[in-house]
Amino acid sequence: MKPHLTPRQGRIVRALGFYLSKVGKDSMTVGPSSMGMTVESVETVPWASLTFAGERHRLVVHLPGAPPTAQPIDGSDLVVPGAIVAVEGACWNATAGGTRLTIDLLAVASR
Repeated sequence: MKPHLTPRQGRIVRALGFYLSKVGKDSMTVGPSSMGMTVESVETVPWASLTFAGERHRLVVHLPGAPPTAQPIDGSDLVVPGAIVAVEGACWNATAGGTRLTIDLLAVASR
C-alpha cells in the first residue's frame, strides 16, 4: 500500500529522489536511482525547541541496485523548498532485491 504523504513529506521524498539520482549517476558502481525508488514508510512527529519549530521524519525507501559509494548523506544534499533540513542519520542495508535506506531527518520551517 502506498503511504499518503503530506505536502512537506512529498517535498522531502522528491529531494531525496533527486539526490539519489545524482549519486547513482556519479557513482563508480551500480548505484540507486530515483527511477524505481519505492517509499516503504514515512513517520513524522512534531518537533520544537525554544526558538525553532518543525518536524522529525523517518523515511524508509527501497532502491534498485547496490548502495552508492558516495559520502554519507548530509542536510546540504537535500534541498527542500520552505525548510532547512538536518540529517540525523542514514543507514544503507543490502536486500535481496536492491538496497533499503532508512533516513532520519529534522525539517525546520525557514522564514
